[in-house]
Amino acid sequence: MGSRMRSSTSTRKTPNSIRSMTGFGRGESRVGDVHVVCDLRSVNHRFLDLKVRLPQEASGMESELRKILTRQLSRGRVDMSLKLIRENGKPRVHLDRDLIGRCLDAVGSLQRELDVPGTLDMAALLRVPGVLRIDNDRATELSRKEKAAVQEAVANALVSLCRVREREGSALKRDLVRRLRAIRRHMAAVERRSGGLAERLSRRLKAKVRRLVDGMDVDPGRLAQEVAYLAERSDITEELVRLRAHLDSMEELLRDSKAPRGKELDFLTQELHRETNTIHSKADDLAIGRAALAIKSEVEKIREQVQNVE
Repeated sequence: MGSRMRSSTSTRKTPNSIRSMTGFGRGESRVGDVHVVCDLRSVNHRFLDLKVRLPQEASGMESELRKILTRQLSRGRVDMSLKLIRENGKPRVHLDRDLIGRCLDAVGSLQRELDVPGTLDMAALLRVPGVLRIDNDRATELSRKEKAAVQEAVANALVSLCRVREREGSALKRDLVRRLRAIRRHMAAVERRSGGLAERLSRRLKAKVRRLVDGMDVDPGRLAQEVAYLAERSDITEELVRLRAHLDSMEELLRDSKAPRGKELDFLTQELHRETNTIHSKADDLAIGRAALAIKSEVEKIREQVQNVE
């Protein structure tokens, strides 16, 4: 069993790809007549939250089992349940016959003394504390080999859980990459449209002013100032540069996923959302506004997916 323990606990310290925080894993081991079964269930959570349920005889191992889990997991709510099944153990039933005899003597003496009729049936006798004891043949503490079997079962369950989380993480990664590419396509449309934005705004403002003044003279300098102010207020160059930088960072994280990246991806998603909102509010152009809304829709879907990345 020692060799199996080494192979089970030598799992990777860091994942080779992003991992989901949801999954299930089961691990088993045997030693003698003891069958150990460990179940691990995990869901998304901002931090690592471990809930460990152990049988009484394994309660002293909680600290070391938590260390096994924390070496491989960094985020998520993880529920661990452990069962010890002694397959050849048969419960033994003990009757304290001496206590039964003393109970009957005491009842008989009380009846004679108080002249009270009645009988003491079997059901009443068995309810007397200490009369009936069922021994499940469980040790109060695990042996060294049984502790090793518990560690092996937990390690096997952890390997199984990590495989599921990595498999789901791969699916998340594919979806994120696809959505980042969609954002870049919408960004390209925004950049093409924003190239002549200042000129279009100038023509629109001049046409509006001509309609309002209806032939009156307009100070060209003042009009030029208003056009410049409107163009500056609607300029989205800085937002596009930052948006592209955030996309580059997110794609780099997805390529180099040798450590948990969920928190970093979550932060970058917030920045994508911020820049997209600014572009939508600043750009006084229908086509740019539509493209910004499409980007925002993709960012919202990314945000939902990133919530489940470890």
